[in-house]
Parts: sequence; structure tokens; C-alpha cells
Amino acid sequence: MPKPEIASSGSDQTASVSRIEERVFSRLEKEIARIAGIHGAQIASEDGAPTAIHVVADRSRPPKQLVRDVQSLAAAGFGVSVDHRIISVVQLDDAEPESPRRRGRAVLDRVIVGREAAGAWVRVGLSWPDGSSTDATVSAGASPDSRARAGAVAVGRAVAPVLARSDAALEVGGVVVQRLGVIDVVLAHGIYIEKGAELQLVGSAIVEEDAASAGVQAMLQAINRQFS
Repeated sequence: MPKPEIASSGSDQTASVSRIEERVFSRLEKEIARIAGIHGAQIASEDGAPTAIHVVADRSRPPKQLVRDVQSLAAAGFGVSVDHRIISVVQLDDAEPESPRRRGRAVLDRVIVGREAAGAWVRVGLSWPDGSSTDATVSAGASPDSRARAGAVAVGRAVAPVLARSDAALEVGGVVVQRLGVIDVVLAHGIYIEKGAELQLVGSAIVEEDAASAGVQAMLQAINRQFS
């Protein structure tokens, strides 16, 4: 004899739907927190629909853009329609500027060595993980040591705008061309200064075409050893 079917009560079905909605909104909260500039979110709901979405963000992006991103994510990723009026955004100031050493490493875009009547010049272009770029041009003398130093100083000036955002600085120390066996090597010394503390930096590079280019590579190596 077949077992009789037991119909679920309305309260059981409501509880089941409620649990599903809680899981959906919990996942949506986690996904909202992954949006650039947002650090956390909390959703309040009633009868299966969100009634309030509270967002905590930094000041890297305008609030209206964050609201639009939340709406787009909810609609495209979860099929949930959200009225922009129920989204509240609280933007917090950073406790302190981020150290340049945590901004990521600089990438060498270009090194141009030019000649002029009185000597030469070195131009360095760098790119950064956030998509920005910096550059600097420095005059150079005729000797290999002078050209190597010009390359190192150009790197120092190119990174200066990024370091200045957090009141940090780089001083270029000694730069020399040293003969090692059958090759010439540039040794570059720099001093990284942040919050009154000094950190000694040293880098090296083989001279292949020009001492100026090797000076650039040596100083960039010294700096990037400290950037994560």
C-alpha cells in the first residue's frame, strides 16, 4: 500500500523560502564587499525583498558610482532589483597614508640617452601598478661614472612623486662603475626615508651598452627590493 503523502504546512514552506532568501542575501553581501572601494555591506530584507543595503567604503570612488555598481551586481548576478534609494553609503577616511613600499614595484618603460654639445642627458619613464606613470630627465657628463650617476638620479626623480604622497623620499648616494674581471658593473647606493627612519639601499647592474642605462637598472633594482 502506498504511503500517504503528507502535505507541507504553509509555515514550513515559508520557513524554507526564508532560509533560501537569507542565503542569497548573505552571498550578495559578500559579493558587494568585493566591489572596488567597498569594505563591507549589510542587507536588511522583508517579504523576500531588500529594504535597506548599508555599505561601508573608502573615498577612492564617488558614492553614486558605488550605488550603481551595487545595483548592477544585484541585478546581473542575483536577479534582484534594487532601488537606489535603499542603498546608503558611508565613506571612511584612511587612518594613515599607505606606505609607498606597499604600492607595488615600478616597471621601467623606457630609457633614452641623448647627446648634446656639453655632454649628454638621460630620460627615464616608469609605470606603476595603479596605472600611473612618472618620468624624469637628468643631464650627464662624459665620463662613465657621471653617466651612471645621471641614470640613477633620473630614477630617483621619477619615483619622487609617488614617494611624496606618503611623505617619503629617496636620496641617491654613491654611484660608481667598477671593473670586475672582464665586465663593468654599476653599483648604486640610495637612502630611503619614511617617517624619519632611513633605510640603506644597494643595487647593481652590468654595463652592456651605456653606463647611464646600467645606472638606471642598478638604482631601480635597489628600490624594487623594498617595494612589495
